[in-house]
Amino acid sequence: MNFNAGIIAAWVSAIAAIIALGIACWQTCLSNRQSLFARRLDLWTITEKLVCLYRNSACESKRDEGPQLTIDLRYTWLTNTTFLQEITPCIAHASETDYQLKLHLKLDDLNSLATEARFIFRGEPGLAISNFLDAYQASLLSMYRYQILLDHMQKNAREFGWTLEEAVEKVNEKSQRKELFDAENALETAHGSLTSTKTISKIERQIRLTRC
Repeated sequence: MNFNAGIIAAWVSAIAAIIALGIACWQTCLSNRQSLFARRLDLWTITEKLVCLYRNSACESKRDEGPQLTIDLRYTWLTNTTFLQEITPCIAHASETDYQLKLHLKLDDLNSLATEARFIFRGEPGLAISNFLDAYQASLLSMYRYQILLDHMQKNAREFGWTLEEAVEKVNEKSQRKELFDAENALETAHGSLTSTKTISKIERQIRLTRC
């Protein structure tokens, strides 16, 4: 009888341990799912706001092929969100070191989000979000660099009495303009890929699947 009681006690202890382990695993899994859901939702919320900014700015501004004398306005439109608002003033102080540092730190944040997207979203959605964020930060940086050149070009034009055409040639503005256009074209392509109905549906499905 004592022997049977010992066996029963051992079995009960073993079963209790297994149940406790199962509960612990379930709680860990639940915690991981909650964390993944929160991270996916946060990242997509930031991305969605940038998508809206880009779409609105594209509607407001029609790019011509000459010198981009209002590049600061386009930059301001693309940074008009809480995530990027701290670097909005940087374009007006393009040559100042403190503002340059602030800009690069925030663009590093965007780059980090792009990297994270490839890990927390599976497959095509992660790649589409990552490409868009990469292109967005590259476009902002290209605008900033162009503004530095534009400030330099306008300063020299005043000092030496150059016409706009002369200033364009002397500071090699066309090369910098091409870099700017290439970055903007890459952003347009990335935006198109990200905002397709199929991709948006996949992103939303992955977010819903991680909800608890």
